Amino acid sequence: MCRLSLNIERRDAQRDAKNRADLTQGFGQPKVPCLKITDPAGNSQWLVESGAIIAYLRGRFASD
Repeated sequence: MCRLSLNIERRDAQRDAKNRADLTQGFGQPKVPCLKITDPAGNSQWLVESGAIIAYLRGRFASD
């Protein structure tokens, strides 16, 4: 996120019960790290593996 200068909201699912509940409801379990991706239509997708998150961010935002 820093290398790509992305302004991505970070939420603490360990110390904040609402964030933990949102993650559990959206993904099915409280697994971190995770990235919630919401498209313009409001559909959400969750990525929970570090490698998948990095690959998505690089593919979507990196300018080589």
